[in-house]
Amino acid sequence: MSDTRLSSKPIRLDDRTALDAAIDEHDDLLVEFYTEGCGKCKMQEPILGNVARATGVTVAMINASYTLDLVEELEMQGVPTLLLYRDGELVEQWFGYHGTEELVELVEAAH
Repeated sequence: MSDTRLSSKPIRLDDRTALDAAIDEHDDLLVEFYTEGCGKCKMQEPILGNVARATGVTVAMINASYTLDLVEELEMQGVPTLLLYRDGELVEQWFGYHGTEELVELVEAAH
């Protein structure tokens, strides 16, 4: 396991290969799909760091504008979309903005 898990700073991913590698490397991975012009996405980013510190989950971000194949494959309806992977499996998917307390509860409840 990488020391990245200990960091609250999100990992930037740019394609399916990078996402698959991150899923394989980290037991718990929370991925945000965002776009540059999305205000709620910008508000969500600092929340992700808080969630990482509170839960130990590794956080990653992917720009949905450049990964439309993934957006379609995962049947996303918009951004921000959050995906939680546990032990290599997608276990939860949430749409929209979530505050720190709410997102910590969602991540912890997904165990």
